[in-house]
Amino acid sequence: MNIGRSSLTENLWAFYRANQSDNFAKTSFNTVVGDSKSPIGSSYDLSSVLEPKDQILSDYQNWKSQKPDVMLPLSRGATPENFEYLEKKYGNRTLSLFERIEAVDTMRELGIIDENQMLEALGLGKSGSRILSSENFGLVRLGANNDAQLDEWSGFFAMSPFGWADNLSKLFELVDTRLRLDGETDVAEEIQNVLNQVTSKKAF
Repeated sequence: MNIGRSSLTENLWAFYRANQSDNFAKTSFNTVVGDSKSPIGSSYDLSSVLEPKDQILSDYQNWKSQKPDVMLPLSRGATPENFEYLEKKYGNRTLSLFERIEAVDTMRELGIIDENQMLEALGLGKSGSRILSSENFGLVRLGANNDAQLDEWSGFFAMSPFGWADNLSKLFELVDTRLRLDGETDVAEEIQNVLNQVTSKKAF
């Protein structure tokens, strides 16, 4: 595991992923914090590190703020144009951690879902509930550091929807499941209908 000038979230995600591959890294939470750099270039202070879900959002927002502005489609809501835009930008590849969040955030920006729906789908909302898949079940390897804060982050990642939803198709599945569980079936059906239209058009 290489700890460099990445954000705290990205470095802790790399630590977690390395452990799941049996590539155990000897480190400490304090060391990871000290070796991380915010996406806006500043260092982290132990006293200002937030709870995982809040720190993830903070690091994501700083990461996104450093990216060039993009021109979004003019249409709003679940339209073919918006789904084609998402497919072109995020489709057919495995997404990085922040790209997964960004893809769902872009759904919000396009008016397909609202902010609360976005956060709840990602497992970063106020309810604290998370959509799991079979990939979330099994032994979570914490490594051999006996560090409660590292273990807390590893446990959070292990139970996070964006841990398994690593491509656009899975992210749509995640949003659909979250909406239906929250009783917002009409929104889920509208999204699914347009997705089916776009998919059918691509097949010809």
